[in-house]
Amino acid sequence: MRRLQSLIDVTRYVRGFRLEKSGIVPLCVTDEKQAVSRLINAAGIQVLVARPELSQDGNSDTYTESISTAFFIIEKSLGADRTDIREDGQFETLADVADEVLTKLERDAGNFDNPYLKRLSLAVVEVVPEYNIFGGWNGYSVEVTFR
Repeated sequence: MRRLQSLIDVTRYVRGFRLEKSGIVPLCVTDEKQAVSRLINAAGIQVLVARPELSQDGNSDTYTESISTAFFIIEKSLGADRTDIREDGQFETLADVADEVLTKLERDAGNFDNPYLKRLSLAVVEVVPEYNIFGGWNGYSVEVTFR
């Protein structure tokens, strides 16, 4: 197996990632600047996925690796229409979509029918609420690590 094969596989997986229930097709981005430019004319709930990163420990004969990425489940800030109740509702709706993302990741990781994640397991998950990111979007970042 090539040294970066797992990175290539996870990158292919996130590029083809789709949410069946909500019908959302995520945008793949590399950094915040690209995210802002991709969201400039967007509306509604958006899911962005960061291009995966690889970390390897050890030499070329024996090494361990982990691959990390983040999904951003976001919606435009409520602006002048913001109330505590509306904002709480927005975050609750976005948490439902974040749960859909995690359910799909858990189902696909380690599944031998999935050519990209069949050798990997979902090792670490961190869900963080986000406010006013990417130029005015609220929601959650879902950071995941595969090993």
